[in-house]
Amino acid sequence: MAFRRSGRALPALVIPAHPDELTCEWLTGALRLGGRLERSRVTRVETEILGEGEGFVGTLVRLRLQLDRPDASAPPSLIAKLPTVWLDNKGVGEMTGAYEREVLFYQGLADRVPIATPHCYYAAMDPNPLAGREEAVASFMDRFPVWLIRLLVPFVIWLSARQRRRYVLLLEDLSDGTTGRIGDQVAGCGPDEAAAALRNLARLHACFWERAQPDEPIYLPRIDTLARWFHVLYRRARPAVVEQLGATLGPKLVGLADWLDGHGPEISKRLTGFPETLLHGDYRLDNLCLREENDTLAFTAFDWQMMLRGPGAYEAAYFITGNVRQEVARDCERDLLAAYHDELVSLGVRDHPLADAERAYELSKLLIVYRIIMGLDLLDIANERGAKLLETMVARQFALVPDDYEQLLD
Repeated sequence: MAFRRSGRALPALVIPAHPDELTCEWLTGALRLGGRLERSRVTRVETEILGEGEGFVGTLVRLRLQLDRPDASAPPSLIAKLPTVWLDNKGVGEMTGAYEREVLFYQGLADRVPIATPHCYYAAMDPNPLAGREEAVASFMDRFPVWLIRLLVPFVIWLSARQRRRYVLLLEDLSDGTTGRIGDQVAGCGPDEAAAALRNLARLHACFWERAQPDEPIYLPRIDTLARWFHVLYRRARPAVVEQLGATLGPKLVGLADWLDGHGPEISKRLTGFPETLLHGDYRLDNLCLREENDTLAFTAFDWQMMLRGPGAYEAAYFITGNVRQEVARDCERDLLAAYHDELVSLGVRDHPLADAERAYELSKLLIVYRIIMGLDLLDIANERGAKLLETMVARQFALVPDDYEQLLD
């Protein structure tokens, strides 16, 4: 982020690797670079680690600041975001490019998206040695034979977890009660709240419809990027996940897991045939701040680590299947998809009829279950709330998979 003040560039700060390094001196320097402090200094900081399922691959820290003098531009509290200290989860974040993607989002893209995002006070990261070559590298890696990918996967995860690149974000504290309330995915939502969230999502998708790769130097993978690697990860995860969840989800899970074993990569390939847009990648209630605005529900979307390129219906399916309460989801999912599609049309999208959106939506439900099974093996869920969240997501998503899912690839 090119911070400037008084016409001259200011020197970059050493990027903290641990919450203990978020000192008064460092925060003073970062907030000055970000234009949030002029002459005042941070003299005291109270830290609170946010850990109850609020970040799977990141460490979130609420910082409450005290200054040596009043400064109207300084936030009284903010959120610092660093890579997680859990090595397995850090490996996932580094391997998928999640940390870099979010820093680049706030450095060059946040001001262009048509939906509300948190204010960013400071964003920095160490240089990427592969910058500009990510797509070529991913294409090369996805040509590896499966036997080699199987051998490489554990090593790549191990190596990614031990990368020394540093990343930091200082963001607006949306949970202070003045900007709204953070959504609760475990509790879920009803049709009205879901429809409002989907209309907000449609505004993002319409803005980048058929031009999902922005001009800024930010690499966004496609929905089928590294599909062969993901399939190796899926096969590694499937036995344990089926054993763990089979008792509660029943024999249908076993049949679906077996079918996905043979068709997972084909589903992602089919989805690339639909119009492409920029996807938030993890659009769900836990990553939304909700507020009443002129008698309507408005949203601020955060956690942009998983951005990618793909069909908008995939992200609509991700929200509907993972966030709408299970007892009402089946009755309203079609209406919710139609509300999302109506908003797209109202914003000028003309090349995506509802029938195509419905087709992409059904295929997406299968890919979502496929990726959830894969992810359950990758992430170390270190707290009760995170485990409950994943259990709830899986149950909701699985319940909406149609019984005739085998016919969706016909």
